Parts: sequence; C-alpha cells; structure tokens
Amino acid sequence: MAVVAMQAPQATRRPGMNVPRQVLDSFDTLVAMEDKKRTDAGMVILQHVDHQLREHGQGKEMPVGVKYIVQRLVSGLASTRLRAREGYFSTLCFLLRLHPAAFTPAFVLALLTKQKSAAMKAVNKDNYSDPPIPPDLLRLSLQEARDLLVAEMLLCGAVVRSGVAGQDPAVLQWVVNKLCAMRDKKSYMDITATQFLVNLMESCFN
Repeated sequence: MAVVAMQAPQATRRPGMNVPRQVLDSFDTLVAMEDKKRTDAGMVILQHVDHQLREHGQGKEMPVGVKYIVQRLVSGLASTRLRAREGYFSTLCFLLRLHPAAFTPAFVLALLTKQKSAAMKAVNKDNYSDPPIPPDLLRLSLQEARDLLVAEMLLCGAVVRSGVAGQDPAVLQWVVNKLCAMRDKKSYMDITATQFLVNLMESCFN
C-alpha cells in the first residue's frame, strides 16, 4: 500500500510589525514600581514610534507596528494594577501629543469608538436565562467590566491631556458627553472624570 505523505498546513504568519524585542519588553517595564524604570520604558516606546513615523513619512498608512503599539497601550489601560495604568496612560498621552499629524482626530475617534464598544459589551452582558446564569460563569466578571469602563475613561483622559480633544469638534463632543455620562452614572469615576473635564476646560481657555 502506498503511503501518502500529508503536508502539514502552513501556519499563517502575522504581518511584519517591525517591533524590536527591546520595545516589546518595555511594555512589561511600564508596570515597574520605580518611576525611573517606567519613564525609561516609556521613552524606549516613544523613540521607536518617532523613528517609525519619520521613516515611513506623512500621508501614508500608519505602520502596522505603530498601530500595534497604540492598541497595546490602550488595552493596558484596563489593567487591574494601578502602576500599569499609570505607565500606559502617561506613555499614551505623550504619544498622542508628540504626533498630532499621525494620530489624527479620525484615528482617535476610532479608538474611542472601539473602546466604547468593548466597554458596552462588558456592561450589557445578557443574563436573561431562567434560572439566571451564575455571575462566575459569565464571560466577564463585574470587576473586569469595571476595568473596561475605567479604561474607556482613561482613554478619554489621554485624549484630553494630549491636547487632541480640542482639535476636532467631533472628538471634543464625544469626550465631553462620555465623561459627563460617566461622572453621573458611576460614583467611582466621579472624581477622575470631573478632573479630566476641568483639564479640558482649562485647555480651551489657554
């Protein structure tokens, strides 16, 4: 009997992101206890993005690696660790501030919309079965849902503190509406959301 050699299917390769190991490792260091380590890690990420954007040139589609870095920073805002949120938040703020031509209002609005969608899916989990599904069997716990909402608020805050919010009426309106809604409905977000709104008002008058 002839033996037919079966070829294993080739693994699908992810597009080349051109993100060096040093940059990838810096994401882990953004959660370090020492401020200097977090600052140095943020600088490594910022310098890499700056180099990639300069090399790529304006008017072209954003490099895949840069998109990956931005999305990873946004995702990190949902961390349960305070230091992680601080590190990712600060780096994202500087990234948006330093490259307004690359991170356009349309790009930022897409980020906000995507984060809102993730938060809404977390909060509006269907649980209408009879009997109800136990909370521990739901896809996301209440804490995870809260973390996603906090991440959405921090993303709005990063847009405010980077100065991007005031560059486009649509982004400005989105951020104001979202922060006001969070302040009114979620008591644990009241103080931070209000501070971001104050920052936004101050930037408008300066």
